[in-house]
Amino acid sequence: MTLHPAQPPGSPPVIDIPTGHRRFTGHWVADGLMLTNLPFEAEHVEALGCEGVDLVLNMCEDLEYWDGQREPVEAAYAATGIEEDRACQVQDLGEHPLELLDTATRLIDEANASGRNVAVHCRGGIERSAAVVAAVLIRRQGLSVDAALRHLRTIAPQASPLAHQRTALERWAASR
Repeated sequence: MTLHPAQPPGSPPVIDIPTGHRRFTGHWVADGLMLTNLPFEAEHVEALGCEGVDLVLNMCEDLEYWDGQREPVEAAYAATGIEEDRACQVQDLGEHPLELLDTATRLIDEANASGRNVAVHCRGGIERSAAVVAAVLIRRQGLSVDAALRHLRTIAPQASPLAHQRTALERWAASR
C-alpha cells in the first residue's frame, strides 16, 4: 500500500463529519500519518477506511467512551479491517512518559515503513495525540519542538499539547 501524502498547510480537514454537538475530523499531518479526535460512531471508522487508514493508535482509556460508544467502533474496525492499537493509552490530561513517546513513534514509523497509513487519536485530537504527532515530526524532520508544533498547527489548527505534555515532548526531543 502507498502512504497517503500530507495535506498542504491551510487546507481543510479531509474528514469532517458533524455528529450531534461534536464533529469527527481528520487531518493528514505527515505522509502516512493522520491526526483525529475520538471516532465514536461506525461512520467515523468507515471514513478512516475510505481515507486508506490501516492502523489506529488509540490513546484513550475505556472510561473516555460514553455508554454504548465503544462496541460499535470495535465492530466497525473489524468490519473495515482496520487494526486498533491501544498500547499508548494515557489518562486525559495525563503525563506523557518518555517511553510512551518512544513506543508511539516507533509503532508509527514501523507501520509507515511497511506501507501502512496510521491515524492517531485521543478524545479531542488536540493534546495527547498532537504531542505524539509532533514527536514524529521531530524524529523524521529534525525539527525543534516549537517548529514541529508550528508546522502541525498549519494543518491541524486545534493541535495544542498541554504545558506538561509539551515539557515531556521537550525532554524527549532533548534525549534524541
